[in-house]
Amino acid sequence: MLYKHLSIISLLLITKKVVGNGITGVQIPDNVACNALKLCPIKSEYQEIINNPNQYIGDTINLSDPQYHQCCNQYNQCGETDDYCGPFCQSGGCDPLIANDDEDAPYEGMEWLVKCKNLVMDNKCSNKCPCESGTCNLDTGICEGADAVISNANDCDAMPYGTCSKDCPCKNGMCCSSYGYCGDNENYCGIGCVSGPCLYAPKPANCPNDGSCNADCPCPKGYCCSKYGYCGTGELFCGEGCQNGSCNGGSTAATTVSTTTVPPVVTNTSAITTTSTVAAPSLPTPNDCSSLDIGVCNENCPCKNPDQCCSKYGYCGTGSQYCGAGCVNGPCGDTENNEPVVVPVPITTVSTMKPTTTSIQNVVTTPNATIPTTSTTTYVKPSQTSSTPGAKGKAGVIMYLTNWSIYSRFTNVANYDFSGVDVINYAFFNVDSGGNVLTLDEWADYGWGNGGLIRILTHDIKAKYPNIKVVVSIGGWSCSQYFSDVAASANARKNFARNILNVITTNGFDGVDLDWEYPGGGGLDGNHVRADDAKNFLLMLKDIRNVIGNNYLLTIANSANASIYGEYLIDISKTVDWVGVMTYDMAGAWNAYSGFNSPLYIDKQKDKNGQTSISDVVEDYISKGVEPSQIVIGGAFYGRSWMVTSDENNGAYQLCQQTSWGVQGGVCNAIVGDAFDVSWAPTGVWAYYSLRKQGLLSSSTTANSPWIRKYHELEVCPSIYNYNTKVFIGYDDPKSLKEKTKFARNKGLAGIMVWEISEDYERELLNAMNEGWNN
Repeated sequence: MLYKHLSIISLLLITKKVVGNGITGVQIPDNVACNALKLCPIKSEYQEIINNPNQYIGDTINLSDPQYHQCCNQYNQCGETDDYCGPFCQSGGCDPLIANDDEDAPYEGMEWLVKCKNLVMDNKCSNKCPCESGTCNLDTGICEGADAVISNANDCDAMPYGTCSKDCPCKNGMCCSSYGYCGDNENYCGIGCVSGPCLYAPKPANCPNDGSCNADCPCPKGYCCSKYGYCGTGELFCGEGCQNGSCNGGSTAATTVSTTTVPPVVTNTSAITTTSTVAAPSLPTPNDCSSLDIGVCNENCPCKNPDQCCSKYGYCGTGSQYCGAGCVNGPCGDTENNEPVVVPVPITTVSTMKPTTTSIQNVVTTPNATIPTTSTTTYVKPSQTSSTPGAKGKAGVIMYLTNWSIYSRFTNVANYDFSGVDVINYAFFNVDSGGNVLTLDEWADYGWGNGGLIRILTHDIKAKYPNIKVVVSIGGWSCSQYFSDVAASANARKNFARNILNVITTNGFDGVDLDWEYPGGGGLDGNHVRADDAKNFLLMLKDIRNVIGNNYLLTIANSANASIYGEYLIDISKTVDWVGVMTYDMAGAWNAYSGFNSPLYIDKQKDKNGQTSISDVVEDYISKGVEPSQIVIGGAFYGRSWMVTSDENNGAYQLCQQTSWGVQGGVCNAIVGDAFDVSWAPTGVWAYYSLRKQGLLSSSTTANSPWIRKYHELEVCPSIYNYNTKVFIGYDDPKSLKEKTKFARNKGLAGIMVWEISEDYERELLNAMNEGWNN
């Protein structure tokens, strides 16, 4: 979009004997997610023992010991390599002294404070996370010396917004997780919550925050502390030996479960075999399911997310560990969607930017851009695809909402009537060349109003309108500089994907919208560009989809010029939930002749700019293999103006007053638009809000003198013209947007997206669009 006006493994005792050369490891699928207690499956070398326990005898050990489990990294993904067991490892055979990248240089400054938090809070250290004072003993990972205190960890004011500790609670009143981040869901207020409105009384200071428990260190609400000292649900935890929580004292119905033991050393051949009897689980009735915490399930209580499976251990998730052998309900057998869950990390910030007016140029209308057009000598308005409404598309009515709009037209977001809006695209976040996600205005995002604009949208607005989706949009006209760098690097793509998931889960977004303007060039000067941008764009989208899974939306805002995506367009469209096509900014002051910002059709005889239309663009995308049901057209709550040299046709399609380059320069004298435009960098943009508020229009269909309104039936656009100043403004009003929305529905398209909601006037445009979409 243009930057205008700017899963718990049960406690097993296994025995093992050496067979042949030892144990053959079982391959664990990639991207298995850690469970609700941040625990991972048994390591691959021990999986064979679990599958065939009668084949092994040995000394007794407890496979619930973390050293026999895979490591759970900071992204809640399980693995056995340094990427999982190194710094920020949450459970399993962790080794925080492992360097987490190829560089030996330690973190410094704010990066040190954020990335080293898990070690800092326990006065620990590593080669990447040194002590601020004293000496780091790399053998023990502990800061030594009388002054070995990492003072920054206790400096609450120095901590980035959204981070916290036991002594530095969240500034917004949310829960502080054991990993030092603020939030208000189970990941923050459940196990490990150290401050804020935790779901249970915070544990005593000497209690661990790793899902373990004892008589003095209780589990969260809904969990039981088993005799082995771990939190969970079901008979193994709440039955015989339960130390605290919702203990039931066991059940009279019992079933015999064979357990065995495994030696701590693979080559040990001495062993004994033992068995024990465990009571069968007593499952609650469906009416009791409300007492279960988020992510906990059983045979009678399926996961709240219908796309997740309930594993035999009673936890929700996707992938073979949940949907494979032992799955008790949900889409069992479906192991394709290995969706990891993320431990959120704070969003890196850049200095706050206030919105400014910039000169806008879209690839669709730049002199170097090639847009498919229909060569005809006569042109009449095509009939609608159907005279009756078709089935509604999956996207519906999408509204972009900018964080800078709170400084001008959209100051009362919390009380705005969002009825009829299906998706809000929150614009914009930025991305750097390493795939780090950046906020453009930290105060607007996290400080304005009641906890920031994001919180208002993802909490307050979604509470009022539970069916609405709030999506974070990354990029835009002014923030597309580094997309090419990220897409070209496998490491940056993976980092970007993980950071996107972090942003989604940290803030409560329902997905992400990528607005790269544009792959291959045609965007802002200074944007990094590569010849294989389109190919890399597809790779980046696939990486993001693999990380965020299918439960979160992944959408894109594409150029109206489908050709720039080349042979990769079809696969791009199949990777995302829908393709938003920016069918606006189709004409502007960069053209020598006045035109229409977002026409449904175009008069090919009168048009001298070689302008395209919404209908042309849709047909071009479909001809290149994109399914109509994947296409979202763009609508505009604003128009563009020219100062022309002729009054003919109410100023439409007329030569503009030229710059010194003349018509050959392909550019007009830019004129100041509405009150939000500025004289030192005019764009000629008029928001519909301003046309009404500043009195150019006295109603949606009537212009005030000296302005003359005309509705162009072919283009499905109104215009107003001032014969005194020779200023022509082509824009959209309720009638035109209703027709374009109806076009999207009758054509079987996914929906329509609009730039942007604050430019409406008293919902006149939105109400009209709802009529077009629903009737």
